[in-house]
Amino acid sequence: MAAISHDSVQKLSVELIEKIFTELVDTYHDDPALQWVELRQLSAYQKRRIERHFRDFWLPKFVVTIYCGATTQLDYELVTVKKRPDSTSDNITHFSLGQAGRLDRMPSDYLPNLWKSYSFENRVAHLRLGESYLNGGLRAAYIVNDTGLPGLQVDESAKNIRFNWREALNELLREQMMLRNISPHVQMRLTNGKQLALCPILNLYHQTEMKLLALDVQMRRRIEVKKHRAKRARGRARFGRQPAHLHGQPVNYEEPSAHSGGCFCCSREEGPDIFEVISQEESMVLAHSAFSSADDWTRLDLYAEEFGWFCCRVQDRTRDDGY
Repeated sequence: MAAISHDSVQKLSVELIEKIFTELVDTYHDDPALQWVELRQLSAYQKRRIERHFRDFWLPKFVVTIYCGATTQLDYELVTVKKRPDSTSDNITHFSLGQAGRLDRMPSDYLPNLWKSYSFENRVAHLRLGESYLNGGLRAAYIVNDTGLPGLQVDESAKNIRFNWREALNELLREQMMLRNISPHVQMRLTNGKQLALCPILNLYHQTEMKLLALDVQMRRRIEVKKHRAKRARGRARFGRQPAHLHGQPVNYEEPSAHSGGCFCCSREEGPDIFEVISQEESMVLAHSAFSSADDWTRLDLYAEEFGWFCCRVQDRTRDDGY
């Protein structure tokens, strides 16, 4: 994004400046993290405008997910945005469980107890923004993280939650920008400062090489952010036993207590960690700049390999009669 000199801005009228800012903000309509974290600081008018846009456009695309085992995912979706009685702001939002029928298979106290265990140290909920929209709705093209839900209130049935949506989005999108900024540094460390060439993906060696690079960058940038988050809270980053094969860090916390996010129908006592979630739900081919310079077909092949499609092109079977 090109810088605008202070002297040039001073010579323009306020109306013209805001018009320029509006054009700039609208240019990044498909980049909510950049809009919220950086462009919202342009002026008081742009801040109000962007926050209103997020309330009306992005908030309905914001989902809070609870995992209750490998095959059960419960999504809380927007119902209303309510104003506080003592304020003119509209910070508090009401989300409701969209698939309440799935609760029939669970013990009645499972979900309420799961939410009672929610804390900074035990993020049983994961947040998504822009699913089925960002990057044309491609799989794993949305923003996903386990940032907090400030002001969280859960009703007795645990089917409805309320929280401060502005603060929740602020945490989510600031970490997203941090992840974005960390990625190039992580990539440079992993490749010893050498520029990786995007070789033809149909070569199995390079196919595997690029896939492992994507996984390493993906996990290591999450480790950096997790450590930064813990440092700000004057604590230590916690790395669990189940995703140890992904993050490669020493396991450093005790087994969780009952109702801490484990599976309701098997013996697993831990809910999925953010490392497990992103390994299934985040595409580094779509998110990382190392892959953005490739041509469309190469990126498609990388993307296909990332999620194990094993299609004819990926398997170099384009000469088969069936193809």
